[in-house]
Order: sequence, then C-alpha cells, then structure tokens
Amino acid sequence: MILILGRNGQIARALQDLVWDEEVLALGSTEVDFTRPDLIASQLDRHIETPPRFILNAAAYTAVDKAESERKDAFLINGEAVGAIARWATSRGSRILHYSTDYVFPGSGERAWTPFDATDPVNTYGASKLEGENQLRVHAPDAFILRVSWVVSEYGHNFVKTMLKLGRERDELSVVHDQIGSPMSARSIAELSRLMILKADQVRGGGTYHLSSKPYVSWHDFAQSIFACARDSGFDLKVKKVNAISSEEYPTPARRPHNSRMSDDLFFEEFGLRMRPWQEDLRQIIGRLR
Repeated sequence: MILILGRNGQIARALQDLVWDEEVLALGSTEVDFTRPDLIASQLDRHIETPPRFILNAAAYTAVDKAESERKDAFLINGEAVGAIARWATSRGSRILHYSTDYVFPGSGERAWTPFDATDPVNTYGASKLEGENQLRVHAPDAFILRVSWVVSEYGHNFVKTMLKLGRERDELSVVHDQIGSPMSARSIAELSRLMILKADQVRGGGTYHLSSKPYVSWHDFAQSIFACARDSGFDLKVKKVNAISSEEYPTPARRPHNSRMSDDLFFEEFGLRMRPWQEDLRQIIGRLR
C-alpha cells in the first residue's frame, strides 16, 4: 500500500491523480493533525491496518511569509510532525519519500546546489523544512528526501495561477528578475516519485536528491512565458507590459533566495530519471486551466 500524507496540496493531489499498481490511501489534516506530533502515531493507527510499503509525505506548512510570524506552527508541521511520522514508519517497516525545498540553502551565488552542499536557510520556512530533513535522518535513515522548487500546477495557489489572474485584471505588472530557479510541475514531480519508488530497492540506504526542470529562469521571464503560452492557448489577457524589478523593490516578510538552481545529477545517476523542460509542463498546465 502507498500512503499519501497531505491530501490537498499540489503534490499530494497530483500523486492521487496517478494510476498506481497497488492500493493508495490519502490522509489529510482532518484525519491527521500535523500540529500535534504527539497524536500522529495513534491517528495513523486509527486509519491504517496494514503498514504501507511507502509513505509519500507531502504534508507541509508552505505559507512562506506567514511562517515568519507563525514560527511555532511551521516547525510543528515541517519539523516535529516529520519526526513523528518517521518514528511510526520505522517501527512498522515502512519507507518514506519526503518532499523538501531549495529554501534549505542560503540562495547565494550562481552555481546549482547539490545534495552535498552545506545548508543555511535564510527564512523560517526553510529552517523548518531543514528540521524535518534532520528528523528523518535520525529516525528513518532509509528515507528518501526529494528537494523541489517553484512548484506549479492547475491546483491550489501557485505562480502560474496568480499570473493568469493578474494578467486578466491589469495592464501592467512588475515581477522580480533577480531570483533564478526551476519551475516544476506537480504532476511531473508526482510521476517521477512513482517511478522512483519502483526503483527504491536499488537504493536501500535512502538519501537526499534534487529535481531540476531546465532551463533555469527568473520569475520575470517565467511570467513572460506564462502570458505567451496563455495567449497561444486562447486566454484573453489584459496585461501588456511586465516590468523587471529587483527583490529590494518588492519587499516581503520572508527573505527569498536569489539562487534556487539545483543540480539533479545525483538523482539521474541513481534512478536514470529527469524532469522534462518546464516549457512542456507549462503548456499542459495552461491547457488544463482552459
């Protein structure tokens, strides 16, 4: 059995859309209170009779700016709850695939981060996600940690949907140009996750891996691509101009990394898998939003 935790998030919803060769159970915050790590084991026991072969943990506190003022909740969900899940999984012989983030890095320089680089988060969200990683390494050392970035899809709240909404409403927009990264489709992340755990027995010790969807791009250039793709797909957009601005011109409660590039070389070496170019996934997302 595959257990998906975090039922309503972008990656969790994409995981549930896949066709699996085994039973799948998805549990969200109504069944498991991730803000109460002390209750997680008993809540999982209440809903699960047979221990899952794999737990795909997509449950997370993802409100990056709110995390600065809700530090306790961020660390409960992204840190302590992960530890509780790890202890439960280890005691029942289940393996974990956990989703983390490029925000565990300081976001400096221009080189793509590797899984072996030193971490140094610049905001509370990144620090809380790093705590979750550390909890896994202690309590479930055979877990897989998959770091992703800039997740987009037809689900929930994300940059593609925000740009389409604003593009219908405004003549002119301003988007930061000095944050560089890799847009990733939740559906592609989900599909690679499925293929990854099919090969999991080849990597018995677990490990930390990065996904990357190239070419690297700035938020500003990604926004331009979104609008071009949307127009090609028949969207009626009002926006005519997209200004490139610096991060300093768009202050936010939480600092954002300037360099979100990640190297997927180790993932490819171990699993022989890579993400498609993000332009291909963007066309599919735009098409599903029509």
